[in-house]
Amino acid sequence: MPKHILLVEDSVTMQKVVQIAFAREDYQIVSTTSADEALARSKEHRPDVVVADTSLPGKSGYDLAAALRAEAATKDVPILLLTGNFNPYDEQRGQKAGIDAH
Repeated sequence: MPKHILLVEDSVTMQKVVQIAFAREDYQIVSTTSADEALARSKEHRPDVVVADTSLPGKSGYDLAAALRAEAATKDVPILLLTGNFNPYDEQRGQKAGIDAH
């Protein structure tokens, strides 16, 4: 049975990159483009891991992580944040939000 990755990325290009990276692995990727949509999807089906962009329209990846940590069903789901050169990882925000890796 494949593991489920919840990918939260507003760039179609980056969605494709992640899909290609996991194409030969036993993972099913569900893509969303916003934190709110990701929260709704995580309630429908608990992901095994969340991969999210730091900068999303509306709520950020940090906000999403904090919201996932606040829910009993998703508080232990590993969260990986994707960062770029224009938005480097904020260690303090990441620790506060409960990020596992970046």
